[in-house]
Amino acid sequence: MGATGIVACTAAALADKSCGAEDKKKLNGAIAATSLINAGLFATNNTMSKDVKPAMRGLNIATNLGIGAYALKEVLGK
Repeated sequence: MGATGIVACTAAALADKSCGAEDKKKLNGAIAATSLINAGLFATNNTMSKDVKPAMRGLNIATNLGIGAYALKEVLGK
């Protein structure tokens, strides 16, 4: 999950530099949706609670919620 996140963040940072304002909103919307969905999956999926250590699970949920909230803030422009 960590390596996938690094690749996604790098791609988003590179895309952000070459995107117009409307494309940045779409990119941030996709990031927000993905991050919030991931947080929900880690919070509600039984497999995640059995196979993933509680500290790692909590860190993943918190990180995804933070990234999702920040991206959503950027989409809304507030």
